[in-house]
Parts: sequence; C-alpha cells; structure tokens
Amino acid sequence: MRGVRHATAIQTALTKLIRIDQGAIAAAGPESADWDLLDRYWTTNSDLLRSAAAHGLAERSGLLADTVRIPLAFMSLRIGRIAAYDKLIGAIIRDDAGEPHEPGRVLRRQLDWLHRRRTPASTLEALAWGIQALDDVVNDRKAEGYDWSPGRTDAKQAVPADPWPRLTGYQGLIPPATQREQLPIVIAADVDPALRDRIQAGLEIVGSEKAAEWMKKNRANRNIQPANVERLRRDIEGGLYQFNPMPIVFDSDGNLLNGQHRLTAVKAAQREVPFLVVRGVDPKAYATFDTSARRPVTLDLEAAGGYEGTSNDPELVTAIAQEYWRWKLAPALAAKRAGGGEIAGSTRLPRPSVSEIQRIVKEQPRIAAARFWARKLKVLGRPAVMGFLAVDLAEAAEQVGVPVERAEEFLTALATGEGIERGSPVADLRDRLLRARATKSMRDRYEPMREIQAVFRQHVVGEGEVAEEQPKRRGRRRRNAEAS
Repeated sequence: MRGVRHATAIQTALTKLIRIDQGAIAAAGPESADWDLLDRYWTTNSDLLRSAAAHGLAERSGLLADTVRIPLAFMSLRIGRIAAYDKLIGAIIRDDAGEPHEPGRVLRRQLDWLHRRRTPASTLEALAWGIQALDDVVNDRKAEGYDWSPGRTDAKQAVPADPWPRLTGYQGLIPPATQREQLPIVIAADVDPALRDRIQAGLEIVGSEKAAEWMKKNRANRNIQPANVERLRRDIEGGLYQFNPMPIVFDSDGNLLNGQHRLTAVKAAQREVPFLVVRGVDPKAYATFDTSARRPVTLDLEAAGGYEGTSNDPELVTAIAQEYWRWKLAPALAAKRAGGGEIAGSTRLPRPSVSEIQRIVKEQPRIAAARFWARKLKVLGRPAVMGFLAVDLAEAAEQVGVPVERAEEFLTALATGEGIERGSPVADLRDRLLRARATKSMRDRYEPMREIQAVFRQHVVGEGEVAEEQPKRRGRRRRNAEAS
C-alpha cells in the first residue's frame, strides 16, 4: 500500500474486514494481520477499498471513527448499496435528517449518550452497532436501539462475545489468489560486499525445542529478567504476541546476541512463534543494542473517546491502565504464581505487557475517558492514580445499583469544592487532602485514593468503609516528597 492515499486508515479497515471474514473480530489477540495476507487481499480489493476510503472520509463525525466508517462503506459497496451508507452517515452527522426512528438517528443518540457520560463505545461496539443500523437501512426497517457486547475476559469472570452482526447480502472480501510467487530477499547492489557475504536473514518459525537449542548459545548476554519473560509468555499463550521486525540475532561465531527473553518465553509457553532471524553480525555490535529511548505504547484513543485530547494522552492513558492492572488484574496473577505454574524468580506483582495494556484500554473504555478526571483531580493526587480512582468509583457504583452520575458528581465536588457543605465528610476530606498535598505529608501515592474510596463507599453508595489490600510495592519505600 506504499504511496496509497490514506494508507494507514485503509490498512486498519482491511485488517478489521479480514478478521470479520475469519470470524475472529471479537476474539482476544492483537488487531493485526500478516503483511503477506494484507498484501494479497489488497491486490483483489484495492479499487473497492479506495472507494470506501473516499466515502468514509468524505464526511467525518466525532461519534463514529474512521476505522468504523471505512469498513461500513466497503460493505455497502460490496453489496451495491452505497446509498444506504450515505443515508446512515447523513443521519448521524445531521441530527435533523430523517424520522426519529431512522437507524442513523437512533445510532447517533446511542453513541452521543455514551459519549456525554464519558463512557464512549469501543471501536468494536461502534462497528457492530453500525452494521446493525446499516442492515436496518438496507431492509428499510425502523429502530429502537442497538445492542452487541464484546464479552469479558477479566480474571473474575469470562463472558463470551455476542454473535457478530451480519449485513444482508454481504459475502466478505474478494478472496485473494491461492498461490503467490515467493520473492527473494533483495540486497542493494551498493552494500559493502564483505557485509553482504557475511549477513544472513530470514523469517523462521521457532518452537520450544529450537528455542532451547538456541539458548545454549547465550553465553555473554545480560541476566534474564523473569518479569520480562513472564509478560512475553502471557502474550504468547493468550494470542496477544505481535510480530515485529526486531530480530533474533547471532554473531559471526554463532553466539546469541539478541532475543534471549523471547526465546525463554517460547520455551515456557510451548508454542511456535515466527521471528526474523539475523546471523553473522560482528560481535562488537552488541554494545550498540537497545540504546534508544523507550517507545510509548500505541493506543487507539480516537476510538476510545476523542475529546479533551492533548499530546500526552497516550502516556496518561497508559499510566491509568497500569494502575487498573495493578489493582484489578495483577493480584489474581500473583496468587496464581504463588500456587505454582508461573515462571519462578520474582516476588513482585507481575507487570503488564504492551499488548495487555492495549487490550485493557480496548476492553475498558472508561480508562481512556478517565484522563479527563486524571487532570481535574491532580490537585488531590497523582493523575494516573486519580484516573484509576474515577474508573473504580464508577464500577463500585454500578455494582450496588447506584447511578454512575453520583460518582461523577462526587468527584466534581472534590475537584472544585463547589456544592458541598462546610463541615461535611466530603468537605473535610477535600481540605485534608489539599493540606497533605501542599505539605507533602502523604505516606504514599495511594493514600488519597484510599481515603476517597472510603468516604465514597460510606457516604455515597452506603457500603461503609471497605479495606482493600494494597498491592506489594516494588523496591524501597519512596520518600514523602516523591508522593507529590
């Protein structure tokens, strides 16, 4: 797709369409497809995909992301009903278009209501509802509302996703050719002949036996970090591992220079994984590995809620997701590890992998929306902790049947001080936290969260104080100054 206009948007849409054809659109795992497969589908569907991108990007709506509109436009083109797509999108963008029960207007109200509650629909939910609404337009049906759930895969309870909606007449992508010519690796003519003759590269499938054999050549590498291996193993076993061109590297003497953590994880997971493998590297090149700054996690924040956006949103949402992992998911993994079956060698809480962070943000839309509260409540505590707190209070309210709006009103009062009576528990809590923040007298970064949780549960949802065990800290006790 190099040189194609809107290539990134088309690639994302094509990936979703492939996963729909495969019946894996709602399955856990990386939202990516093999490059070879993408290229083959692009060859047979390029004209329709270009046209779908032109329609999908012609009129934009903050309620429906590009990654939803382009697949909907493609499906409409595939069944020869692009006018149905235009009617649907027109009603979403212009709220006064059509009757109140027109599918587009109903879908708009549903998406707008969730957006205003700061719990926007996920990309998958919006796409599923969009297909249901488009099918209603195609069949000239009125609508009351749309429903599709992606299910849950958290540690407490696994709930399967609802059956994926179908569009009348849609038969999927145009199938690619079954055979594809195998192309040789291209080496530029002006590459140093000595380097060209020494370096060998290729894509190889690595299983546990091959990984164990290669690890015998791991003679001069860094110490293996069990926590890194554990994250990779979870990704591999859970189908979350994403292929990337970071290679397994051997030097000219056959020693392993790069990839020890991935190979150890493959060995532990007893699965096969494709890796790019490079052999013949100068042993002295090892000193130049991993010297770049750490890359931020890539998140689809437009689909997760595109308001109040700033350049640091991915970092903030990642930090909130890490707190969610720490409090909601990591304790169960730690308990499982204590009972055996996990890679030994670490007594700390397991840290999430990049793929696990991406899945958490995808499955928990409140986390992306919580960046609003993270900024608003930073006068009381660390933004990431305050963002997680907003998610936790909303869940606590839902569990006991209290409207989520009560949690939002409670947090707004804490942040602004408006509408609370002097001497009330909420006012006393706010004054106490502001003093502790100003004097840096908090015991740790979670003290404000614990106090807010206790007051909320006692005076808003009526549960009384709930003592939630704090996860074990990593490393030494932090100074009070760092808690600010």
